[in-house]
Amino acid sequence: MSSMLIRRISGNGALRQAAFGLAVIALAALFGAQAPRAAALPLYNEPFDYWVDLPERWGTVDTEDLADVSFADPERRAVLQVFAFPAEDDEEGETDAAGDAAPATPATPAELADHFEGRFRADGSRAEFEYLGREAVLADWSYTAGRIPARGYWVFWSNDETAYAVGGFAPQQDYERYHDTLLSALDSFAPGRRARLEPGPISQFYYPYPPPDRQEAMIPIGEDGYELPLPVDEGEFEASQVVIEREARVLQAWYAPTQQDGLWRDAWRRFYRAIYRDNYQRLAPLVPELLRYFGREGIRGEEVPRALLSWLQDFAYRRVGGDADVQPPLSSLVSGSGDCDSLAIVYVALLHHLGYDAILMVSHEYGHAMAAVEVHGEGARFEHEGTAYLVAELTADVAIGQIEQSMADPAGWIGIDLRPQ
Repeated sequence: MSSMLIRRISGNGALRQAAFGLAVIALAALFGAQAPRAAALPLYNEPFDYWVDLPERWGTVDTEDLADVSFADPERRAVLQVFAFPAEDDEEGETDAAGDAAPATPATPAELADHFEGRFRADGSRAEFEYLGREAVLADWSYTAGRIPARGYWVFWSNDETAYAVGGFAPQQDYERYHDTLLSALDSFAPGRRARLEPGPISQFYYPYPPPDRQEAMIPIGEDGYELPLPVDEGEFEASQVVIEREARVLQAWYAPTQQDGLWRDAWRRFYRAIYRDNYQRLAPLVPELLRYFGREGIRGEEVPRALLSWLQDFAYRRVGGDADVQPPLSSLVSGSGDCDSLAIVYVALLHHLGYDAILMVSHEYGHAMAAVEVHGEGARFEHEGTAYLVAELTADVAIGQIEQSMADPAGWIGIDLRPQ
């Protein structure tokens, strides 16, 4: 069985019907000495149709009631808590555990925020934004969980079936230490399959998606002056870079501990999954233009991955520095430049859009990244989850299947399937 298969959260408790009043009680019980149960892979809550992709070494604290699931870091100081309120479970006029009138659900995000703010007696700020084309609220609150002063962010969002309240928080004294990790955990929340391939709620709060001011950029391809039109908004570059830099800081914060317990490979996989998710749909408008170009040139079938590789190999090599030293993939396309990580993600994402099976390959030992694609041909192959992929080097003008001899040992590489499973 693939190690990247999604785990389904399971529990024995009955689904709650009027959960609003239990929020404060649940918060008070989360900070404690008992270690969470490890959950290194993306987790799926099937009854309420959402995923979370937790930072490494985080795990589940409480899954007995699937309408109120809690996750925490190994020290059980940083917490992600997801409340789900299904429409069919509530009726007008119900009261919560404190005897107060509970709103029917799915409530609007503003109503949810009002209710949680009152129950927590929270201080702070909140702002409305759009997530997945619907109204959402982001709150930055300080409150008391039991007797513990806490601070964190809450996202409130609803669709036609379910309302969600998703909080990432820590004791006040630990808030700065966990700030990036809390945002990363919140941004990993994805209600429904569509959301797994679009920017997360924190990213969409930072800059709207779809972006409001797309302008057509022209991207040269081939040798006869042909150009591919790609609508882009320059705000997307910064929004994507913010995600990349944040995820790099989270990776660095947990890298030393994960080295000790052998989880560092999973930490790297999560880092690249976050970048892929934030950029996958941003690259989508280029796909029909590529198909039109390949049709014009008579490029089809397994010639497509080779032609795409050759095109990207002509991009200028460029490193952006910073905590991550990874250029946003959309920026790489528009600027015609990038380093091994960014160009490999562009290549893999475009191949996925075009219907090809491809993975990312990264190596801490060699300080390099490549791609690999399932096509016929001679050359070096990298086996991942039972498939032997032909390697694809993005930063050297070499044929698919060729790799520098000094980096040819498969043991020095990590394979990463970036697609949601």
